Amino acid sequence: MSFRFELFSTEILYEIFDYLSSYDIFHAFINLNHRLNNIINVYPLKVDLRNISRLKFDYICYYLRPEQIISLIFSDDDMNYNSVLNFDYLSHCLTNLTLTCLINKTFSFEFIQHYLIKLVNLESLTIAIKLDLIDGKQWEEFIRKTKIIKFNFQFILSEKINFSQNKAILLDSFRLAFWLKEKHWCINYTKDRYPPLSTVPSNDEQRIFYSRYIEHLFLDFNKPIDDLPNYRFIHVNSLYLSGLTLPSIDNIMSIVDLNQIKELNMSHIKNISIGEIHLLLEHIPNLNHLIFKNFIPLFKPPSHIYSFTIEEWKFSDDLNLFCRMFSHVQSLKIDIISLEMMIELIN
Repeated sequence: MSFRFELFSTEILYEIFDYLSSYDIFHAFINLNHRLNNIINVYPLKVDLRNISRLKFDYICYYLRPEQIISLIFSDDDMNYNSVLNFDYLSHCLTNLTLTCLINKTFSFEFIQHYLIKLVNLESLTIAIKLDLIDGKQWEEFIRKTKIIKFNFQFILSEKINFSQNKAILLDSFRLAFWLKEKHWCINYTKDRYPPLSTVPSNDEQRIFYSRYIEHLFLDFNKPIDDLPNYRFIHVNSLYLSGLTLPSIDNIMSIVDLNQIKELNMSHIKNISIGEIHLLLEHIPNLNHLIFKNFIPLFKPPSHIYSFTIEEWKFSDDLNLFCRMFSHVQSLKIDIISLEMMIELIN
């Protein structure tokens, strides 16, 4: 029985389009029939112009209807920005804009503002931006000139940029009343640290960075942890520990609420005793999944832990002892590296 693609409902076609680029949508489906043309012409497009040829760029522009565009991304250093940044025809339809072209270009704030001010419905702006454009006062003055009600933006700093300034000082201009009290917008510097350096008021830091969103936590005890604030992660259900040795229970409990942990990964603790394992597990009453690097012959798992992962199985491991020790296990995952190892475990 033959089947025609255009018989799909509009909703299904939209779901298919969600996985395709703007060029692919036009190239594959435009001008096949009137119904598909009508559907494509009203489909909200997220146009990504990064790393495409001039031929594809012209092809997209030929079929593109400005009112379709809800998001625009471009970063081609060879583009003529004086023409590409002519947003007059997008001023009332574009709500999302990403500019990842500014690291290698020398643009003044006035140049950027000249074009962005035309986008009266802009809600989201992402810019890969130079250090000399991180000025909260300038951005405040720009935002006040617009009719934008919701304006989110993110500064992406190139790795090529060397910080010669104190990072905290860079954020000072975003601690003014406009940002924190009028708009309730905060700026974060997230590279290589948690919690991120931010303009979040100290009384809100626990609620935002610790109490609410962190469910999976990686603790690396190879690095000093003395500088952690006196806050606890209280909703973590998956805990990954790494380090030469296991720190004290009190130290771990000062960082994370162990009562919430359901999965514990100790595969990257290099030196740990059976006593330390049992002591830690006594403080994690709701644990049900435990992950080890290797099989530990003398470790007898508590009965309430019914799921295990052993990342490396060795031929020298005592299989009979393993079966006795883990007889109550309901779920077991073992990474194997050979057919012989698989046969040994199955038998």
